[in-house]
Amino acid sequence: MKRYFLLSLLAAMPFLCTAQGYIGAIVGADYNWQYRSSGSSYDKHYTGRWGISAGIFGGYNFFDWLGLRADIQYAEKNYTMERQFPTLRGAQSRYLNKYLQVPVMVDFSFGGKSVRGHTYLGGYGAWWMAKKMETADVVSGQVASMSGFTKDDFRFEAGITAGLGLTWLIRAHYRIGIEAFYYLALTSAYRNQPIMNFPRYNNTLTTQVSFCYVF
Repeated sequence: MKRYFLLSLLAAMPFLCTAQGYIGAIVGADYNWQYRSSGSSYDKHYTGRWGISAGIFGGYNFFDWLGLRADIQYAEKNYTMERQFPTLRGAQSRYLNKYLQVPVMVDFSFGGKSVRGHTYLGGYGAWWMAKKMETADVVSGQVASMSGFTKDDFRFEAGITAGLGLTWLIRAHYRIGIEAFYYLALTSAYRNQPIMNFPRYNNTLTTQVSFCYVF
């Protein structure tokens, strides 16, 4: 039994030697838009808006090509609604939303020691922390703002994510990188309604710069 254990340990040594953990920080920008049924209101036109994202992350590479990563992020998921009805054309509302987001992803990596590519696949959960709506009057141009949640808001969000990244070893134990992620919400931002139920799903594209310390 001991012999088999030693043989298994020797066989696993090349993989165990490549295992390493890391921690780091990220900062970037995100572009968010909402998918919703066009039947919710024919004269409302929705477009995406930019926001900022930042956070910390950590992970562990089990093998040279396979690891696990988790982030804790602040993310803004903003969008704009503009009315298309002739008498209301030009009336615009800007929705500014702040989320705390936690993605957990498998990291498939490839390349050499100095430069490596990464493919990420996983899921995420998020909590809608703050909501603000700014509406511009079509006649006066004055902007009125309103904050706070209603009973129809569903503040928990869950979905899937995928991303690509490229990292460089700048000196021993320190790496920098550029990354792009797509987050697809599978839960609606608004609760189901008995009549005229039109779910709304966030779609977020994030580009960011990362810096990490490798143990």
